[in-house]
Amino acid sequence: MPAEELYKRDDPTWSRHGLDGLGSIQERFWEQLERVNPVSYIAVGDYDVVVTQRREFIESLLDDGS
Repeated sequence: MPAEELYKRDDPTWSRHGLDGLGSIQERFWEQLERVNPVSYIAVGDYDVVVTQRREFIESLLDDGS
């Protein structure tokens, strides 16, 4: 989610410290991802993220029931 969208949804009573600089970090991440052009990208956190150019890889994950 773009940093600007997070700011819109942010509760004004919460500290914004964790969002400072997020936009520039996201921009750098996407520039690197475009430059490297990986076949797959997997991130684990509060939500797992899987991005791939291989449809069969996603199908295999879904078949596992994961």
